Amino acid sequence: PQEALAHFEKALEELRLTRDRFPVMTLSCPEGEIRYQMALLIKHQIERILKIQCQIQTHPWKELFTKMTQGDYQLG
Repeated sequence: PQEALAHFEKALEELRLTRDRFPVMTLSCPEGEIRYQMALLIKHQIERILKIQCQIQTHPWKELFTKMTQGDYQLG
């Protein structure tokens, strides 16, 4: 976690961004309770370690696959 935070801090500095100005990240995942719970764990880790906001967006598998193969997602 500390190494990830250090790299993120360096990236913010290089981009001249602050956490206040950093956009909310969207984590895309397939529909389903187990998959949502896994995404929720990742969301909490991102928020706890990097101290930025993250939201979860669920999609039917076919739609998510299309989005991911076309690069239409932030995190997945």
